[in-house]
Order: sequence, then structure tokens, then C-alpha cells
Amino acid sequence: MGRQSGLLEGKVRNVLILPAACMKQMVEHCIDHRTGKYDHFILVADDEPAHAGHCSTLRDDAIDPGLPRRFGRYDELATKT
Repeated sequence: MGRQSGLLEGKVRNVLILPAACMKQMVEHCIDHRTGKYDHFILVADDEPAHAGHCSTLRDDAIDPGLPRRFGRYDELATKT
């Protein structure tokens, strides 16, 4: 049972992004500079330049739903800063 839960956790933390319209996409995670909290993610073209603005970014080829919890305290309401 432990091995199966480990395999399932690995699959959940690496949701692959399917190519759309012959374009390789990446997930771009945005971390707010002021608070250090995870802000949001968007799908971008692989060759698109990194976002410039109020957040720093991380790019990956898979979506990890556990990533927001690694940046500061998790805000369940997403309204408090």
C-alpha cells in the first residue's frame, strides 16, 4: 500500500501539459515579491520571454499542485496578504 501511495503522489505532483496547436507550452508560476506568497500560474509558450512585473517566476514542463504550499504560509481564502 505504501508503494502505491508513493506512485500516486508522484503522478499527482507532475501533471503533464499537452501541446496545443503545434506549440510547446510551459507552466509559469508567479511568486509575489512583496509577500513571498505564491500568486498564480499561467500556461505560456516555451519560447515566450519570462513575465516582468510584480512577481518573480518559475517555469516547469509539468503542473505541481503542491508548489503553492512551499512559498510562505498557505492562504486558503487567497484574499489576505
